[in-house]
Order: sequence, then C-alpha cells, then structure tokens
Amino acid sequence: DASPKICREYITRYPHTIYIDKKNGGLADARNAGMEVATGRYIYFIDSDDWLEPNTLELMINTAIDENADLTFCEAQAINEISNNKLNGYYEYRDYYSTDEAYSIMLKMMNRKEFHVAIWMLLLDKRIITDNNLRFKEGIILEDVIIAYQFYCLAHRAAHVQQKLYNRRYRPNSVMTSKKTEKNYISAATVYREVAKFRKTLPEEKQSPQHLIRCAFNVLNIYRQMTPDIQKKYQSDYQDIIQDILNNDAYGDKSLKLDCKSHLLWGAYKVFRKVFK
Repeated sequence: DASPKICREYITRYPHTIYIDKKNGGLADARNAGMEVATGRYIYFIDSDDWLEPNTLELMINTAIDENADLTFCEAQAINEISNNKLNGYYEYRDYYSTDEAYSIMLKMMNRKEFHVAIWMLLLDKRIITDNNLRFKEGIILEDVIIAYQFYCLAHRAAHVQQKLYNRRYRPNSVMTSKKTEKNYISAATVYREVAKFRKTLPEEKQSPQHLIRCAFNVLNIYRQMTPDIQKKYQSDYQDIIQDILNNDAYGDKSLKLDCKSHLLWGAYKVFRKVFK
C-alpha cells in the first residue's frame, strides 16, 4: 500500500520523527524496533487500526509531569468498524484511581475485575523499559498480557486520566476477536510461563498471583476451544502446564484447582474409554 510514502511525507512535515524501513516481523517486533531508536522521555504505543483524540499525548504527558508518575493510563472507546457504533464497557473504569504506587493500583483494578492489559492505554517513562531491559515477546499474539503486567510491577507511581482518549477499532474477524487457532494456544501457554517466570523475580510483597491465575484460566479455556487434532498435538504441553499449576496449589485459587483436576479426570476418562472400547 502507500504507507511508506505517507510515512516519508510525515518526516518532511515533522523533522523530529523517525521512519524505520524494515521487513514486517509482526507487532511485537515493530514495537521493539521503535523502542530501540526512541530518544524522548516518554514512550507511547498506538495500533495502526486506531486513532487518538486531539491533544491526547499533551494531556497524558502533562498529567505524568504534574503527578510525578512514570506510568499514566487513560480510558478508551471501542468502535465497531462495520456499524461504526460505539461499544460501551470495554476499556473504561467505574471510578477514578487516585495517583498511587503503580502495583497497588493494579491490584485494585484486579480486585474490581477491570485490569486492562491493552498497552495503548499507557504512557510510560522510558526508564521503566531501559532500566529493566524490557521487550515485547515476539512470535505470539498476547504479548501485551506479559508486558503490561511488567510495567505496573516495575513502575513507581501511576496516574489516571479519566477520559476516553483512545479509539479502538473493533473488527469481528481481527486477531483478538476471531475464532481461536493453534497460535492462540501457543501464545496463551507462552504468556503463562513468562508471567510465572517474571513473578518469581519480584519481591515477595509484589508476588500476588491474581494475574497469573487469570493467565492460567486463559490456557485452560483456549485449549477447550481447540479442535481434537490440535488438542492431541499439544496434549503433553497442556498437561505439563496443568501439573505446574497443581504443584503450586493452583496459587491458592480453589476454582482453578478444581478446573485443572476436572481436565485431568476428563483426559483419563477418554483414555480409559479408548482402551476398553
């Protein structure tokens, strides 16, 4: 398409911008490439399908400075691309979150079941990334689930801009909303393992298992939606994850433990039925 031409025109109009001409390596690869050449104090990510309200970055940066926050988050509006109707209740918060320690705010969000891992809701002080050598996990489609959690755990102060500044185009057949595929399982399993590994590096007071429990349930739910041939292909890997969850006492979550055991029992039943058919 004409994207390269448009990008070069923007460089002419805005000399402070940088255009990276590289082979398409996916979303995570593109974001990592951008982080490597970024020179400003703050970093913000926007997806190519979406758009911002006027003065979004000015408002978020001013909030970050005024609140001395190294993580600033806003709210977003989901819009159906086909009907152009606004979809409410997707990327918003019921209440205003007063500026506080980022990890504490994340726990409050989790307790209210409104922790959004969408990276485009966040303005970040670049030092969070450079000081901790953070990168997006390439080759998967759920990379935000890992790195958004890392950002909240590693940031010091978080500030809330209680406005819908980001417009997220909702496509019925997009990567995130279409029927689950083999890559969905690979991604969910990778996310679970990466979050579990990162959580172990945190001080004890920051090792709440809530996000990891959410990732574990995601693996179980996606595996259920796979076709029998794909389930068979990843059965061993899936059982390893279930066993890891049970070895950690399901991180104290009774529902997760019951779900894992029911999966094992169902698997054993299918083997039994096959042997004695």
